[in-house]
Amino acid sequence: MTDADVTGTGTGTGADWQAWQRSWDRQQEWYMPDREERFRIMLDMVEALVGTAPRVLDLACGTGTITARLLARFPEATSTGVDLDPALLAIAGAPSPATTGSRWSPPT
Repeated sequence: MTDADVTGTGTGTGADWQAWQRSWDRQQEWYMPDREERFRIMLDMVEALVGTAPRVLDLACGTGTITARLLARFPEATSTGVDLDPALLAIAGAPSPATTGSRWSPPT
């Protein structure tokens, strides 16, 4: 990612938020190679316990990776992501078809 990729602020235009999301995911996969399998198991448990239209509170949501996978698998789900890091929330809250149906907020 270059400086040219990130030229905006907030969730407005000018920033390639999906590139930031991909970069974050690559970095996280370095630390946890079985990350996708863990996500799959988590979502299997959500489905087994509450069905395919859950309301989820994603604490320490980071860039919204889990919420994006939740909404891809369960289009009727809703998710609220909370994180202390405003930069990660900006990436999570960027307009994206993957996170339609989600809300992002810092704790109050």
